[in-house]
Amino acid sequence: MFVFPTANASSSNSRLFVRIIQSTPRSNKPFRASSTTSTSSGNTRMEYSNGGGVPINEQGLPDPSIDQPELLEFGSTGGVKTLLLSRPKALNALSTSLCTRLRERVKRYEQSAGLVNTLILRGAGVKAFCAGGDVRGLYDARGDIQSQAKFFREEYSADYVLGTLRGITLVSIWDGICMGGGAGISIHGPIRIATERTIFAMPECAIGLHPDVGVSYFLAKLPNHIGMYLALTGARLTGRDVYHAGIATHYVPSHRLSDMIRCLEESNTDSLHAVNSIIADFEGQPMEEEGKNSEFVQQWPMIHRCFAWKRVEEVIQALKKETEATADSTSKFAQQALEQILKGSPTSLKVTLESIEQASQMTLKQTLQKDFRMSMHFMKGHDFYEGIRATLVDKDRNPKWQPDKLEQVTRATVEEYFKPLKDIPDLQLDDRKY
Repeated sequence: MFVFPTANASSSNSRLFVRIIQSTPRSNKPFRASSTTSTSSGNTRMEYSNGGGVPINEQGLPDPSIDQPELLEFGSTGGVKTLLLSRPKALNALSTSLCTRLRERVKRYEQSAGLVNTLILRGAGVKAFCAGGDVRGLYDARGDIQSQAKFFREEYSADYVLGTLRGITLVSIWDGICMGGGAGISIHGPIRIATERTIFAMPECAIGLHPDVGVSYFLAKLPNHIGMYLALTGARLTGRDVYHAGIATHYVPSHRLSDMIRCLEESNTDSLHAVNSIIADFEGQPMEEEGKNSEFVQQWPMIHRCFAWKRVEEVIQALKKETEATADSTSKFAQQALEQILKGSPTSLKVTLESIEQASQMTLKQTLQKDFRMSMHFMKGHDFYEGIRATLVDKDRNPKWQPDKLEQVTRATVEEYFKPLKDIPDLQLDDRKY
């Protein structure tokens, strides 16, 4: 059975205007802004600037002496904090030190005895929330397995803490690109906001890796085998389709974000229900009818038919049948999906399918520990470095996978990626009740 989307609660512009007017007199807290612009409706819009935030060091402490901060903190006198990923030239990609800063700061919030009850996570600039982990850095560290292991430990530990926050509601704003590691630090939280600028993808199979950061835990739970489709094809979803798929929990037009944040800062946010209620006032118009008209949503039955199979070869065969059936939009969609899969590393494709199957029976903690083993095996192999060479170094878009055929990737080879490594200890994560 495939599932069609239903609309979230939303409200009109008039309700939005009333809420802002009502909330403003309740507080004298300052609202930092870099510009004031007029929207098409005549309302005033304020944009957060990167200036004014406090840099965070690797111990999770505010440190104004840092000249080029990777993480900035914005606060209010209420229970809301905003953390801004501040590497805009790198599309806010995650470095080892940024992951450490993020994890340590969030843990301090948990220990604040309730002083922080809501955490807003954003990316600097207008292009990206976070484009993923620093894969070029991993490529450059080839041969330094301990350095690579440190990156993955820090990244996955940050994913785990953010995905199991205790007493704090995580609000992630995907205003721009959200891929790979960007999904890891946000997708396990309760509130994920898409805008018209959102681009969501897990393109790891195209670079000889696998959808890591615990995302297989999330993808395995999406209806209609959408998760398997996204993982094997690396397909990009935009804007409202991210919401329709159940990946984002809310859709808020980008011009409303600053007012939404202001309202969160000035309101009672001591529960998930309260935060959801505030965000609902800023959402776009009801999207149920639009969802049914979405090209992506219309292809859900085909995605369900093709990506329910347990072997990559069977998925490919099912897609080929769809392309041969009729010359309609479904056939074209299947052809595109087929072409995307065939570009990926055969090893990555088979390991990824197995990873999602296993994650469907795992906890988030177990999934991240699985991902750590897998990632370290990929660091010791060939295809990751070949994928990065073809994509980011030489940019010839012509990777030479080893092996280069699916039938050459045996079951024994796939199973090896899930085994412990002799020279790299497993990822250790505490049990966290949340």
